[in-house]
Amino acid sequence: MFTTRRATAPAVAAAVAVAVLLTAACGGDGDPQPPPPTASTTEPALTAPPALTPEEQAAADIEATFEQLIAAWDDFKASASDYGDDAAADPAWNFALVELKMRMLDDAQIAFLNSTNAFLSSEIEQVGQTVVAALDVRSIELSDGGSASAQGYACLDLSGLTFVNYSGASADLPTEPSAYQEWTFVSRLLPGRDGWFMTMIDIEVTEACQ
Repeated sequence: MFTTRRATAPAVAAAVAVAVLLTAACGGDGDPQPPPPTASTTEPALTAPPALTPEEQAAADIEATFEQLIAAWDDFKASASDYGDDAAADPAWNFALVELKMRMLDDAQIAFLNSTNAFLSSEIEQVGQTVVAALDVRSIELSDGGSASAQGYACLDLSGLTFVNYSGASADLPTEPSAYQEWTFVSRLLPGRDGWFMTMIDIEVTEACQ
């Protein structure tokens, strides 16, 4: 685009000036000239995401372990009738379930071993899935020897769960099930064991998750 100014010369001179501008734009012989090349743009180089610190990696692993715990707990309660034969055949039927699938040891393991027995004895099954509404690993202590420990908090939303008996009818529960639960837990990484294990869990009923 060109900017023109008001000419003060005679009309003939103005016409000549316009002709000169047009000639310059088209080239000396009047042929159109290609537009000037545009500057090439360089795509930004792809870079790998920053590596997690040992504490950040530990927190991510603990959160994944907790999610695995809740998924395994839901799966057991949704298919409790499938474990009836196992319980009848083996008094320790639930040890592998709690330790390997729910990844629990020590006090947490004992609490959930009792819970699995009580749930199986009730002859009911869960319909729906627990929602992990909040999950926070609040402190982590790493050791040079390969062990580590951490404390965490979670809030579970169970308001969407219902319960049926083994025939599929609505279950007659002795008490109203809790709709929300707050969990505080201790998780440990032990030398010679693969991954994190929950070793202590304290559960309190709450009115809602924050």
